[in-house]
Amino acid sequence: MLAHAAKARKRMDNQPEYIPRPEPGILLHTIRVESHVNGLGFEIKIRQGKRLNQIVAETFGRSSAGHGLDWLCRHLRQKLVTRWMTA
Repeated sequence: MLAHAAKARKRMDNQPEYIPRPEPGILLHTIRVESHVNGLGFEIKIRQGKRLNQIVAETFGRSSAGHGLDWLCRHLRQKLVTRWMTA
């Protein structure tokens, strides 16, 4: 019991630097999508979700629910790659 109390006191005396958790809604990244065929373009804003490992995607005035980055990568590939151009 004394060893545990000594370790706890040692941790309290040598506290690590506090790293704040990211706040929900902080803008993390903006993805610009352009179509050279149609000449159209739009932006996808990636914001921090409620949980540490979640993001929220916003585009066209709508926002998604909280998802992981794997969801974003999978859906970008499915929705945005319409055809491959060959040289």
